Amino acid sequence: MILRWLPRALRDRDAQIDYIAERSPRAAIEHGDRIARQIDTLLDHLPPHVHLVGGAVNVRISLETFQCVGYCPHDLLDEAVQWVKAHHAELMEDWKKWHP
Repeated sequence: MILRWLPRALRDRDAQIDYIAERSPRAAIEHGDRIARQIDTLLDHLPPHVHLVGGAVNVRISLETFQCVGYCPHDLLDEAVQWVKAHHAELMEDWKKWHP
């Protein structure tokens, strides 16, 4: 599953944050952070996956289909997918342990 903001939703979110910022910049930052945390929570409850993160790399690799979402140089991504495939059973065990 890929989550993308619809243009109207982005405008609505930005309008809310701008409105709040007129009265309290700190509250606007907290509101934006709360939205980001909710999205992260939703993403963490997707089908089993692992993250490859570091520098400019930010990829989620499905443990069911090995489909990748995010940015990563192709050679590094190929290597990471091969590693995930080689350690699939162990990764699924860990997933089930941490996401009962």
